Amino acid sequence: MQDPLAQITVGMTGEAKTIVTPDVTVGGHVDVRLLSATSLGRRVAATSREIEKTCSSVLFAVAAHDGERLIGAGKHRRGVVDGRGFGGTT
Repeated sequence: MQDPLAQITVGMTGEAKTIVTPDVTVGGHVDVRLLSATSLGRRVAATSREIEKTCSSVLFAVAAHDGERLIGAGKHRRGVVDGRGFGGTT
């Protein structure tokens, strides 16, 4: 039997990019509710949309769809930090 996880592909697209330089973002909080299961082999698309931006964080609305059906939704907050502290170059 073939491993079902071997068939999974992941990709990302975005409506717009949020650019904060020389700062970078780090994960802060994820709150996503599973609304429905999906069948093995179905294509799932995840989207995010910026809904709030402050000097210290960015909040996104996130959703996952299985075709036309919403299967998960919630929010994801990312903290804005100085990238130089993480080995970034400016």
